Amino acid sequence: MTTHFLSKSRYVDGCLCPRRLWLATHRPELAEKTGSPIAIAHGSAIGEVAQRLYPHGRLVGDHNDKPGSIQRTREALASDEDCVLFEAAFRHDGVFVMADILEKTNGQLTLVEVKASSEAKPYHRHDLALQTWVLTGSGYPPAHTLLRHTNDTFIYRGDGDYRGLLVDEDLSSETLIAQPQVAAQLSALRTMLDGAEPDTPMGKQCKDPWTCAFAGYCEKLANPAEYPLTDLPSSGKLKLVKELRAEGIQDIRDIPPARLTDARHRRIQQACLTGQAQLDPTVREVMRQFGYPRYFLDFETIALAVPRWAGMRSKESHVACQWAMHVIPSPGAKPVPLEYLHPDDSFPVRATMEHLIEAIGREGPVFVYSSYEQTVLKKSEQWLPDLAGPLQAIRERLVDLCKIAGDYYYHPDMHGSWSIKKVLPTVAPDLSYKGFKLVKDGDSAQAAYMQMIDSETPPETRAALRQELLDYCRLDSLAMVRVAEYLECGSTLSK
Repeated sequence: MTTHFLSKSRYVDGCLCPRRLWLATHRPELAEKTGSPIAIAHGSAIGEVAQRLYPHGRLVGDHNDKPGSIQRTREALASDEDCVLFEAAFRHDGVFVMADILEKTNGQLTLVEVKASSEAKPYHRHDLALQTWVLTGSGYPPAHTLLRHTNDTFIYRGDGDYRGLLVDEDLSSETLIAQPQVAAQLSALRTMLDGAEPDTPMGKQCKDPWTCAFAGYCEKLANPAEYPLTDLPSSGKLKLVKELRAEGIQDIRDIPPARLTDARHRRIQQACLTGQAQLDPTVREVMRQFGYPRYFLDFETIALAVPRWAGMRSKESHVACQWAMHVIPSPGAKPVPLEYLHPDDSFPVRATMEHLIEAIGREGPVFVYSSYEQTVLKKSEQWLPDLAGPLQAIRERLVDLCKIAGDYYYHPDMHGSWSIKKVLPTVAPDLSYKGFKLVKDGDSAQAAYMQMIDSETPPETRAALRQELLDYCRLDSLAMVRVAEYLECGSTLSK
């Protein structure tokens, strides 16, 4: 058997899905970039708070120097003195781990894993069980094993006081009992890695607890058709899809027309058969019922694992810091762009909403794409009760353009998604998100904003981040204008 060196992240991957580990080992070029920059930022922020609890703690680990990390860990633990080590490193039987926090008190070790979640999850248990196995095999068995996670009831009081943000869940007994299973699992994973690619079926593990980097590859294997049944809305819940698969039908184009009773499904099949966009002409009357001025609104927000402003809870989300809007004052008029981006690290919601209320007027539909803006406005009302009236008035004017597009439009290139990034290229190919380097989606926008308001960010970097944030949000708003024009007029630019 080949000795395959594993880390705790690779081990967890193997526990979640053997095929994922096999592909990461033998076919890493098939991986797609899936890491969320904001999730990484959340984990780092929680880790920093956890370390602040130990002012005399010592960082010994360095991911770029594993041998040195192991040596520094051993030297620190060899002393008779109590200590707290950050990123303590160990290797046993080809498995390398780094512990978030390792406390040595009166000769006993307490292993602490820090997570930005609010509860222990199955993969956390795999993680801690493996760490315990490696530490024990290295001659440093932990007396206690703790998962330190966020406390959902915590409310930040300000002034850097994060006492109570983190709570401990004692998994000592659980990880001890799991030790034989860890050894067996490692043996099974190494045997698997020596063999052919496992035929693991797709399932919950493809998206939970995170989207697998190989999900696209596995999806193509499971659904090789050009227009697979998974392109049908809510395909996973459709009895029809299960029946069709049982009959050997894999492509939407091969479905007998009589089997499709849903208007959207029929429209999707027609688009796939013809290779052309399908637009229900009755949508024009739907769009023409909306008066003027017309507003097209898009928010950018941040989510915070560690509360930044007093009064906020742990893992607060939908914190509005930016909006972009295009206004069409009358039929045939050119859209006028308006925007606001909160410039500094003060609480952004009040200024963001005050500028919106001033700019948006009191009449006219407010087009949005999905229910997200509704949620952001509701959340803002909770923080700003004095502005609840005008914010609620804006909510009452919202029109979900995504729902209208979903009910009346489909292009085969959308492959079952009505997201703005899927719809836009089919109606306005002259507009594109491809030119953005720093801000590519909502997650990267959050990370860019947090970097922009960081006092340690160089001015030139801050300026570049600001410009991309403005350009990205403005494009989201303009994209809605173009989608609405297409739905109402049925025309598009030639490709």
